[in-house]
Amino acid sequence: MKRLVPWLLAGACLGAQAGPDLAGLPPHAQLQAALEASPLVQAALQQGLADLTVASAQRDSPYEWTARSGVAQRRDAA
Repeated sequence: MKRLVPWLLAGACLGAQAGPDLAGLPPHAQLQAALEASPLVQAALQQGLADLTVASAQRDSPYEWTARSGVAQRRDAA
């Protein structure tokens, strides 16, 4: 997926300028359907949604996070 994103962005940025060079590709609707059906794309979307849910829960939590440390020592009365 990480390797696919730069190519997709480059293709989107070219737009109409690359129209004649992209004449051999299928129509946009078919490409979009194929990408949306890809298991890798689905997994990335689900992971992104899960990350957003966790971030939202942490941001909206009424509890503050604090860092603590402590030392415990056991004494034996033998």
